[in-house]
Amino acid sequence: MAYFLNPSSKLERALRALVALQINGGQYVITDAFIANDSRPRIFPNRTFAGTAFSPSKPYRPEGVVTLEIHHYFDSIAQPNQPDVDTPRVNLEAYFGATMDVLNLGGTNDQDLQPLAAAITQAGRWLAVPDNTPTGIRIAADNADMVDFRCDWVKFNTPMITRGKPENESIAWVEIIHLSAYVSNATN
Repeated sequence: MAYFLNPSSKLERALRALVALQINGGQYVITDAFIANDSRPRIFPNRTFAGTAFSPSKPYRPEGVVTLEIHHYFDSIAQPNQPDVDTPRVNLEAYFGATMDVLNLGGTNDQDLQPLAAAITQAGRWLAVPDNTPTGIRIAADNADMVDFRCDWVKFNTPMITRGKPENESIAWVEIIHLSAYVSNATN
């Protein structure tokens, strides 16, 4: 391997692809989904996939445990077209719930999350395969490093869910899912 490929970025992109594809019926729509270093303008609601730490299994190898957070941002204040003051909370819970539904590909405990790890692997590798459309060719070119991506295991951290700033200190609500995954490069 000629250079070090960023495992945190790979997991961010793979999870973003999985969530986007699942929520949007197989369409890769990422207008509300960002990776940590994405500088596109963000509007509410949105999800940000942020790898916060990487612990390699061997020094200088792009394989090991990535700690990742999925941030969900939403308006905390009722908008003028929303007469019900609970609408923002209900909308956030539905938006957050859609992500949790995707992550529930496993079962009820960490040992059952192998189907989720396999789905993350598949979504990550999907990014590297062109579909002969201009958009698909661009996505594949931008994600060529994902061709051998593999998520060996995934688990939810403790705590599993936290909140960002208290509701009275911000115009945005933030719900955060915490997880860890072992990622590597492998052909199978």
